[in-house]
Amino acid sequence: MAMTITELFNTSKQAGLNVFSDEHTSLMSIFFEGVEQVIVKVFISEDGFSVGFYVYNFLKLTNAVNTEAVLSRIVKWNYDYNYIKCAVDDTDGEIRLSIEIPLFDGKLASEQVDACFWMLANFAKNMKPRLQELISKGTYPEEVEEEVEEEEKKEDP
Repeated sequence: MAMTITELFNTSKQAGLNVFSDEHTSLMSIFFEGVEQVIVKVFISEDGFSVGFYVYNFLKLTNAVNTEAVLSRIVKWNYDYNYIKCAVDDTDGEIRLSIEIPLFDGKLASEQVDACFWMLANFAKNMKPRLQELISKGTYPEEVEEEVEEEEKKEDP
């Protein structure tokens, strides 16, 4: 069953999301949390058989202290999280997040649209500071905590 942009727009509204349409095959929703703003852009395929939720320009890989460590973390995230995927544009270093859902025999319910928006927005909000630190300092916050714990174990008799 294919889904149209109008159906997706109405389903998003039913989920209580702030949705804005640009009259093409895309929608935008804005998630606010304090001063943090995450824009989730939604695309529906021309045939209506797949929907994609995207956060563009999540971060930039340019000027990373340790590019290999950043790419390794992104690969780990792609492995750890079933729905959310991270990608890097090798031309400009843009890091983007996405959830892509094929629609085989049904349409998305408002609860599913709501879940996709919130999963992506919360992931972006929670992981951005960690990845920024990895890009700027070369260490991921959890790695620092593990090193401190190891040092404390060495100091204890």
